[in-house]
Amino acid sequence: MSEHSVPYQRAVYYLATRAPVSREELPAFIREHGGKPRSEVGGGAFLNPTGWYSLLSIRWATETRAEYLRRADRFIDTKRGTRASQEAHDALARIAEALGGSPHDFVELHLTNGQESQDVATAFVQAFAERWSPCVLESCFTLDVAEGAKKVWTMDEVLELARMKHRLPTLRGDIENIFEFFLEKYRAEQAEEGERPSQ
Repeated sequence: MSEHSVPYQRAVYYLATRAPVSREELPAFIREHGGKPRSEVGGGAFLNPTGWYSLLSIRWATETRAEYLRRADRFIDTKRGTRASQEAHDALARIAEALGGSPHDFVELHLTNGQESQDVATAFVQAFAERWSPCVLESCFTLDVAEGAKKVWTMDEVLELARMKHRLPTLRGDIENIFEFFLEKYRAEQAEEGERPSQ
C-alpha cells in the first residue's frame, strides 16, 4: 500500500465541538466553502466542486449521535452488543477528555470513493476547526480495525496525518479487504458460540 493510498475510502466521521453549531449556521458555512444545500436532509448540505455527485455529504447530527448511544445501550445482551456499547461510551469519554469538557454539537461527514473526496474532506475539516474550536474527529471504524487503534483524533493529529498522507484516518494498514476481515471475525465468533456447552 503506497504512502498516499486510501485503504478504505467510503466512510463516516463525526466532528465534535464544544462550540455551539446551529442547524442554520452549518449550511451557510458549507455554502461559503463551495457546497450546495440538500433540502431533503435537515441542516444538511454537500460539497461537490467538480461534478454533479456529492464528494462529501455533511449534516448537523447532534440528535443523531445521541440516538446512536441510546440504540447501542439496547443491545447489551450479546457479546457484540456489549462491545459496541462500551466502545461508543468510551469514545464519548475520550471526546470529552480531548475537548476539555462535554461536546455541545456533532457534525456528520460522509465520504465517497477516491482521493478527491478525501481532499475535499480534509479541507473542510480544517476550515471547520478554525471556525468551531475546540473540536475533534471521531471515525466510524471500530477499534479492532481503526488506524492507530483509536476512534477519536485531536485536530493536531488529524491535520498532521492530512499533511503527511493527504487523508483522514481510516483503517489499519494491514487490512486489505474490510469485508473479508469482518466475515472471518463473524465466523470465528460463531464457531466460539457453537463450542460453548449448553446451559
